[in-house]
Amino acid sequence: RRPPTARWVTRCARSSAFGNESTTGADLAMSDFKLIPISKDTWGWQCSVLKLSGLTLLLDCGAPDQLDPTLLAPLVPYLAELDLIVLSHADIKHVGALPYLLTKYALSCPIICTEPVCRLGELTCIAHYEDREKYQAPSEHFGVDDILRVFMSRVTVLNYRETFQIQARGRTLAACPYPAGRHLGGAYWTLQCAGVSALYIVDADVRRNRFLDGLELQRLLPCSRGVAQPWDVVITSSPPALDVLPHLGTAAV
Repeated sequence: RRPPTARWVTRCARSSAFGNESTTGADLAMSDFKLIPISKDTWGWQCSVLKLSGLTLLLDCGAPDQLDPTLLAPLVPYLAELDLIVLSHADIKHVGALPYLLTKYALSCPIICTEPVCRLGELTCIAHYEDREKYQAPSEHFGVDDILRVFMSRVTVLNYRETFQIQARGRTLAACPYPAGRHLGGAYWTLQCAGVSALYIVDADVRRNRFLDGLELQRLLPCSRGVAQPWDVVITSSPPALDVLPHLGTAAV
């Protein structure tokens, strides 16, 4: 079956907004929310532009295994107005295009992620670059020095549950990462700006394994510590549908 597309994610985010809010509040907030999918295949790579209460965010900056700059063409018109770049995981699917964008274009907005995502993302991009250089045509757009510069000097690292705030265009945006499981340092993000709250959660895993505790569900529940935690917008994606579900454990005889 075909994997879900970013357009499905857009419809999901819009249909998830304001399930319990009044009509007036929903209309007001929805006018301040717009999701522009850059990736047309969210299972292959993640990259979307989010307009939230007058601010513009880039949600992940991934690339397919074969980095094709033409795939990022829909993103170029929004680069000049970016206020923040948010990274959720450390694989090529989520950070692969970051060195290319920051080398080719003059971006000055903050970039935030957890420290494992920053360190592992740097190693992942270097390994991917060296593999391309060895087995395919070398990249003409950036080199190893550019990758090191991006991850060592441009990225702001955060701890889980540490809030990062920026002020731009007369608005204050607060972003905070929470454990998403699946990958070391992987995070889902809460975004709050001008009374509108958004939840960005992609490629998460609720299962606990040998190394990770899995998705932290506390912020996703309807009530946290006795205080209601409604989300105006939920931006997510789903894995491809499976014809046969995997069986965990020993099969019954």
